[in-house]
Amino acid sequence: MIRYIILFATILFFASCKNDKVANEKDNLSVGELAYNKQPTKENAETALSEVSNQIKENRDDPKIVKKLSERALDIARHNSLTNKQISFLLLLSKEYPNDPKAKTRLLELANIMYKINKKQAANVLYSGVLDRFADTDAAEEAKSKRAPEVSNVKQYLTKVGEDVFVDPDKFGINRKAAQSYVDACEAFALAYPDTKEAPEFLYKATEISRTLRTFTKSLSMYDWIIDEYPQYEKAPTAMFLKGFIIENELNNDEAAMRVYKTFLARYPDHQLRDDVQFLLDNVGKTDEEIMDMIEKNKKPS
Repeated sequence: MIRYIILFATILFFASCKNDKVANEKDNLSVGELAYNKQPTKENAETALSEVSNQIKENRDDPKIVKKLSERALDIARHNSLTNKQISFLLLLSKEYPNDPKAKTRLLELANIMYKINKKQAANVLYSGVLDRFADTDAAEEAKSKRAPEVSNVKQYLTKVGEDVFVDPDKFGINRKAAQSYVDACEAFALAYPDTKEAPEFLYKATEISRTLRTFTKSLSMYDWIIDEYPQYEKAPTAMFLKGFIIENELNNDEAAMRVYKTFLARYPDHQLRDDVQFLLDNVGKTDEEIMDMIEKNKKPS
């Protein structure tokens, strides 16, 4: 009898292990997530989020997996008050899945965070988006109660925020604090009103200010946003050109820049910037002196 009890217990044990393994494989939990689930400390949360971020990069061509991973990451960030991570995953989910049933609550959550960390211009734009896109919902009612009174017309409001960039300028000709607020507000507009013709226009304006601020990671993020989400926008080719130029000349990553230039030539073979891109591609990694020497040698005698 005891022998059968032991055998039965053994079968149950291995069945339980198998079920746990199947569950983990199904959810594709990282080592960090498994550790966090067992011991939900802030340190384990940060490790888990780092691993999930890598998984998102590896699966960026699969929207379903990216969405699932991002939602898990957002939940971890939210429960551990990791504000910057929470913002990052809310941005990703709001940008990539604008028509998701949770879109309104994500935008509202992001707006509330922006307001809390004193990014009120971006918060007001997001509140406007919730109010305009999701009228007659609880989210819209909350957004209406929190949006500043002067934001009756969000486009005019955003234009005014842009004008402040040149009030009390520094030696570079801009007000850095106002400039950063404008970049954040333009990004918020694209999240809040993704299907409008103004969305890529405001993103492009924001990239110009971001380049002046030398926040190149932000610039590249918004260039990719334009290229990927608004390929028909008239300045999408210019965005790709400038993306490659920044990667080459500011980040000094010649191989990545070459990939961008080659993609440009394949995608826009007849664009007016084609010769400029071909020139840059042919001379990646060369010094100014080497380029000038080559130009001199190729000059035709008059």
